[in-house]
Amino acid sequence: MSVSTLPRINQTVSISDLNRGKATETCLLARKAPVVVLNRNKPTAVILDIDQYNRIQEYLEDMDDARMAEERLDHWNGTAINEHDVMRHAGITEADIAAAPEVEFE
Repeated sequence: MSVSTLPRINQTVSISDLNRGKATETCLLARKAPVVVLNRNKPTAVILDIDQYNRIQEYLEDMDDARMAEERLDHWNGTAINEHDVMRHAGITEADIAAAPEVEFE
């Protein structure tokens, strides 16, 4: 997902309207596109579908991971530690790895 694929915000609702019973209607609208909540005609919040919120969170996490990876590469001095040294330092043996359950990564 890129920022350009986010839906444009065309719907608004005032806090007063939400307090007067429009919360359910607003949540239904938010399933299709984000709704801006206004307080005294100033945007104060956005209501959006939970799936869209989760996609945005995942996108932000991916961007943060990419930024950290680039930062690490910028400061990398070219040296690496081989797996045997890492295992020895962590106190892990080949037998420990063989006995460990399979783990699935996303």
